[in-house]
Amino acid sequence: MGKTNDWLDFDQLAEEKVRDALKPPSMYKVILVNDDYTPMEFVIDVLQNSFLMM
Repeated sequence: MGKTNDWLDFDQLAEEKVRDALKPPSMYKVILVNDDYTPMEFVIDVLQNSFLMM
């Protein structure tokens, strides 16, 4: 017969997996597409606000 408290081992294993799965988020990946519909003023505003260039 198996151990009577197998569920304790499962809970500990599940907790370790969750702890291993949590990691700091990666940096953002921003892609700007050059199109004919977005005004240049908007693009400049987005870049200035994103990179804090004032």
